[in-house]
Amino acid sequence: MMIFFFLACTLSQKDIRTKDVLWLRNHLEETKSGVEQDLVITELALRRDPEAIPHLCRYTSSLDSSLRHRSLEALNAYGGRVDGRDETYIQLLSSQDGVMRRGAVEGMIQRFQVLSESPYLFSALQRIIRSDSNWQTRFHAVEVLEWVNGSEEVLLELAKNDENASIRGRSVQALGTKRASKYRKDIYRISKKDIEEVVRQEAVQSLKRIGGKVEEVVLAVMPFDVPEDYLELSEGFRSYLSARLGGSELATVVERGQVERVVDELIFQDKFINDGKAVEIGKALRAEQVVTGTIQIMNGQVVITIKRIDVRTQTIVSSSASSGSFIDFEQVQRVAASKFIEEF
Repeated sequence: MMIFFFLACTLSQKDIRTKDVLWLRNHLEETKSGVEQDLVITELALRRDPEAIPHLCRYTSSLDSSLRHRSLEALNAYGGRVDGRDETYIQLLSSQDGVMRRGAVEGMIQRFQVLSESPYLFSALQRIIRSDSNWQTRFHAVEVLEWVNGSEEVLLELAKNDENASIRGRSVQALGTKRASKYRKDIYRISKKDIEEVVRQEAVQSLKRIGGKVEEVVLAVMPFDVPEDYLELSEGFRSYLSARLGGSELATVVERGQVERVVDELIFQDKFINDGKAVEIGKALRAEQVVTGTIQIMNGQVVITIKRIDVRTQTIVSSSASSGSFIDFEQVQRVAASKFIEEF
């Protein structure tokens, strides 16, 4: 008899659907039945009544996990345009309940998908990133920042300097998803220098998603200065370096044949091409930068020096030097090219 009485007193989903939103809001606060609370929350999600949002926000902190989850699902059902949920979403990012954290991330992403900006959420997410001690909370904040206009600098700072590899990796992934072409060079450096392989690989994938060259410049590789007996060695290294630069997607490399034609047209009195001549050749090729350098051989040792020069300002943009045994020249040239590319 008691079971029958309980069932008779419990409202069904069919009964709930006949009630207006005011009754639903009031009943949610009055009833002690978890079953009815669940049914009312489900119905409020379908009705999307804005005035029910404060009630649903309170239930996201219920001791009953089912009611917590249902309330958050109901809040997210409103879509991204309705206000009144942001503070709850931020609080839930640090919840011990993983389902609630994920739901909060989804809710905030919905908000940023339809809003051009949300100063409160953006500021709160940055505060979490700067000061929260829980790396998972900070990780979720990064997931949301991926959808925020103007968050690229925050993400780059995390990708470069955060002490947690998971956050660095997720941040650089977000930059790739956002097609942050302005930061290609920074992402490239991360792909070469981060101490964790997983972060370096994320950076490589981000560069692929962004596409294009790391630097939007046209680059011409000049003949290297070398003792006359080793001209073939110099040309071999020049070809090797050009191929490595082209394959690295760092810049657009002028074809060697074009460089040779300009060198012949300018008719230099000697074959030695110093920095000034290299810049002159670069201008004729309409290249923005030139690569030049020397290969020095002495006492069985070889030193390869490479410089990248800006044609307009005639300043050295980057340089590197590598040395080793002349017998192992192939290894030395591999190291020299890799070092130069890493410092690009």
